[in-house]
Amino acid sequence: MNLTSIQAVLLLQLLPGIGYITTKKLVENCGSAQAVLKEKKSNLLKIKGIGTIHLKGIDRHDFYFPAVNQEEIFMKKQDITPFIYPSADYSTTLGFCSNAPLVLF
Repeated sequence: MNLTSIQAVLLLQLLPGIGYITTKKLVENCGSAQAVLKEKKSNLLKIKGIGTIHLKGIDRHDFYFPAVNQEEIFMKKQDITPFIYPSADYSTTLGFCSNAPLVLF
């Protein structure tokens, strides 16, 4: 499944066992939320501080896709613009915080 940047970020944030610190660590190591979801689980487990509990839901990310789809529909309907880490639009200062969210609205 090919996901857009916002779909991948929303999906990562919905997965159980993964909080802001873990999602940011995964994105920093893989380059993007899309890359995290495409990466082999065995490679993700090599990242310091990432364990099987963090990746429990990553195999079943298609289960969470309907919620992502609903969020996208809501964002379009309300004309909400997302700013995704690490894009140029994302707050540079906030990007230095380890527990910053991957997306700002």
